[in-house]
Amino acid sequence: NAPTASPTNAPTASPTNAPTASPIAPAPTDGGDDENPCANVCGGDKVMTKPDGIFVFEDNPPVPCSILQVVALGGVMITQEECSFLPGLIEEICGCEDGRF
Repeated sequence: NAPTASPTNAPTASPTNAPTASPIAPAPTDGGDDENPCANVCGGDKVMTKPDGIFVFEDNPPVPCSILQVVALGGVMITQEECSFLPGLIEEICGCEDGRF
């Protein structure tokens, strides 16, 4: 008879903490940037506290709040007209709150 190996326990991975989303502060502006009419989708000096929130608008695909902000900072795809009503639509979903960091 061939010798049998003793059973061994496979190593167990330690649990890791999921990363916590940080608030997204608006981009600093001088107040009159015509090239980037929507520097902050939350509006004014508000900050986004729920960047992982999902915004759904009419026939458009769902978009994470953080992506909305990135698109706005890029100065494309969000018009001045859209930027004027967007804060009211995303305030709760994206956690837009007064604050400065």
